[in-house]
Amino acid sequence: MKRTAAIVITLLCLAAAVPAVAGADSPQQPVAEMPVADIEITPRSGGVDITVADGAQHRLTVFAITGQVVRQMQIGPGTTAVDLAPGCYIVRVDRLSRRINIH
Repeated sequence: MKRTAAIVITLLCLAAAVPAVAGADSPQQPVAEMPVADIEITPRSGGVDITVADGAQHRLTVFAITGQVVRQMQIGPGTTAVDLAPGCYIVRVDRLSRRINIH
């Protein structure tokens, strides 16, 4: 019974995460094509490098795959190295998010 409930809850969460299909009257731009600053997120062994090409400050948030915030900081121009333990993470810089796997 607990296993069935867990499966149903997981499916409901996944269904809620899928965006609704836009109708022909309301064209939407995919998230991947939304304009963001020149930001590059590069996984490496033992962490991730974030390169920012503009001169502005940006908010960096690293989430564990469970949704827990692992690291949160302000980053500026240049390359910022963030050390992470092996695992799966979601790295978000302003509106840009990437799933990464650290070995």
